[in-house]
Amino acid sequence: MKERSREELERAMADAALTPPGDPQRERVEAEVALAGPWAEQLWLEILASDEHLRVALRQVRPPPGLLERLRAVPDSAPPSARPPMASLLSRPRAGTRIVAGVLVLVLIGVMAWHRVASRAEDERRLHTVALLAMQDHMHEADMVVRAADPARLSLELSRLVEFTVRLPEMGRGLKLLGGRPCHLGSHRVALTLWSGGDRISSLYQFDPGELGIERPDRPVVVRPHGPVAGRTPCEVLFWSEAGASYALVSRPAHGS
Repeated sequence: MKERSREELERAMADAALTPPGDPQRERVEAEVALAGPWAEQLWLEILASDEHLRVALRQVRPPPGLLERLRAVPDSAPPSARPPMASLLSRPRAGTRIVAGVLVLVLIGVMAWHRVASRAEDERRLHTVALLAMQDHMHEADMVVRAADPARLSLELSRLVEFTVRLPEMGRGLKLLGGRPCHLGSHRVALTLWSGGDRISSLYQFDPGELGIERPDRPVVVRPHGPVAGRTPCEVLFWSEAGASYALVSRPAHGS
């Protein structure tokens, strides 16, 4: 790939800042920023911060109630000297149309920004709920239906029970597979496999994000649930996706059971 000039990279950074995390365009630019050095990294952070400040400001855009109606109702019969500046502009069809269109655009941008923020908050709330459900199941673990240390055998037997393909990811050499069982997070069936390693017990849940009402994680996300279910036991839930499957991993000290 041809190396960009500083000016070209700055333009690319401005465009990439408008894309969501995980977008291929954004990832390419982030890789270029890392190679370009400290000046590019600092500018990238400033662009992202500026973009976030703009979104916050746009969420606060609230046109006064009835503004459009009042603008349209300005009488044409009033002498030019008696009209307020806005009314004089509105008396000219093209100018009035442009002003009304501009106000509508601002309102639309504000609504869209609010909707994005509200959607993000709802996604976070649902993810926290799923994390609590996984933690609750993990803390009250039932007997394993399938006891097997061989991943291939366990995947096959568990797939029959949950009626979808169970794929076990690489979990690291320090974790030993104990077995698994079908279980439910809320009203949705998921596949659970239990692992042990060192002084920790881990439960791995494979699930369909759509059924649980959450977005498929495009990068690892750690949730530390809080509330009555969480209690005082140190525990966290790691969400991630790979090879078309989505997972939640709950881990806690073995002595916390």
